[in-house]
Amino acid sequence: MQEDTQHIPLVPLSPSQHTTSVKKKESDYVDAGRIALLPILNVIITVVLTAVLIYVYMSADNKPFHYTMAGMPIPALVALIVTLIKMCLAGGIGYAVSEYKWIQLERGSRLSLLDVYDACARGFGGMIRVMTGIRPDMILVPTILLQLGLIAMGPASQQILTTAPTSYCDHRAKLRFTDLTKEVLASWGTNDHSIQTLLGTTTNYLFEMALDGVGNDWVIPLTISCPVTAVNCTVENVLMFHNTLECTEGSMNQTLVVSEQDLSVKTVQDYYNATADVYATPPKVPQILYGGAMAHRTYYDFTNYTTNATAATNRTMFAGDQVIVLVSNNGKVDTSTGDDTLVVQECKLVTYLNRTTLNVMGRHRKLDFLESTPIRMDYDLLSDSTHWGGNFSDDDHLMLNAYAVQVAALRFLIDIDRDMFRYRDALTWQAMNRDRDSVANLVHDYLIRLNRILVIGRPEGMTPADGIACYDLGITYRLEPAAYYSLSLALLVPLFWWVFTWVSALYRAGGVSRGNSQVILLVTGFTAALRRKFKGLSHADSNAIFNKAKQINVAFGELKTDQDRRGHTSFGLPDQVSPARRKISVE
Repeated sequence: MQEDTQHIPLVPLSPSQHTTSVKKKESDYVDAGRIALLPILNVIITVVLTAVLIYVYMSADNKPFHYTMAGMPIPALVALIVTLIKMCLAGGIGYAVSEYKWIQLERGSRLSLLDVYDACARGFGGMIRVMTGIRPDMILVPTILLQLGLIAMGPASQQILTTAPTSYCDHRAKLRFTDLTKEVLASWGTNDHSIQTLLGTTTNYLFEMALDGVGNDWVIPLTISCPVTAVNCTVENVLMFHNTLECTEGSMNQTLVVSEQDLSVKTVQDYYNATADVYATPPKVPQILYGGAMAHRTYYDFTNYTTNATAATNRTMFAGDQVIVLVSNNGKVDTSTGDDTLVVQECKLVTYLNRTTLNVMGRHRKLDFLESTPIRMDYDLLSDSTHWGGNFSDDDHLMLNAYAVQVAALRFLIDIDRDMFRYRDALTWQAMNRDRDSVANLVHDYLIRLNRILVIGRPEGMTPADGIACYDLGITYRLEPAAYYSLSLALLVPLFWWVFTWVSALYRAGGVSRGNSQVILLVTGFTAALRRKFKGLSHADSNAIFNKAKQINVAFGELKTDQDRRGHTSFGLPDQVSPARRKISVE
């Protein structure tokens, strides 16, 4: 069987028809441009503002709290940008929801959907309307969540602006001090470096200065270069001596002392010319004496060493532990006493080497002792005059200086105006230290003050040591990039959602944008059957109309006709209208 075919010739368009087609396409493009202009501007502005927000966060990081941009504090600027972004996003959500409601109405829905969709696009107040309106759908639920998210964006954007105090440190601090491992503090009376002529240190006046200041707590001079703008300056690993007293209880008739009168060794009782409990010379206390072990090694011996040299059988007799005897009223710094209240203590000086960190904060200074090591005294080496005439090690420097300080310290405790010590220095110290009143504590405080003055009060070295100066930069912003990137990019989520929803609605509506136009509602109107549903309600309020609308199912579309031409679009009952949408054709 042969199939019949019919050839239909293609008739070309006439020039007038072609011109009309071109003009129609141009008109369609113009209409599409008009429809998309505001939404596109909204998208551009939202993206630009989001980029600006990220830039502001990045610029503010590590900046002072008073830092400004565009003449505004950072929190105010962030609040302004976030508010503008929220306005754009709310407007975009309004575009999408207002367009999509027409698609929902074409499918058929309760008439109250008109009010519900419009209300939901207006923010939080409109969301309450949804709860009393219709059941939320796949458009209303995301809209509600996005509106809630926009509310939270404001506080979240400020929460990211965390601050913290910051500081900056450099090495501009300089400290001059006495390096106990390099400088020689010992002072000999002759050039032969004999231990019998070691009379103390080259700076013996500092010992008197320390004793004068122990009761008044005068500020120790400090040769430090600390920038004025620095909050604090720190110098680490400063070596200092730390002399302590190891004391044992003695007695008047057994503890031995060296008499400064004839350099003889006798008991404390004999020293005071006492017979039994009766004193020929009433003791004046507190008093500090050389211990009996200091025979041949007192300051009086060293000032007359040539006459005493023959009394020594070996050179080590002139070097040894520095021992003192404290005589006091019940161990306290008290100038009044009775025969039955005298207390005798025999004490040995022990020297430690402290590694110290010096902190200067304005007018205040603080010493932190990091490590304390006892210094071992080699008295045989100290007595070897030939050893100290040449170069010697750092450890030898430490030992020699420590011993010289001990010798000089005892000299100023014993060979001074005793009444001045007793009634001025001691009583002044007691007035400030009544909670720890004892002669041993007085001597201990004197030695501590002395050691600090020797190292930092009168520095021997000319080359300063480097320290650290720290400056307070005040409160600065400390922002986490992960936090502000997450927040800023989260603002694009509602942007993508409303653009997708808006484009989908326009596509399904055939490119016809109706939005929130109230005029379209008037132009399209109700069918006669739908108007009868609202008969008698023309004077009712909005709540009555809304409640009635929740009960009526409607559809938006073209009225059904018997002809092929398109009917009037209107709101009617579902069986009265057919969908008015048409898909966009792409040529």
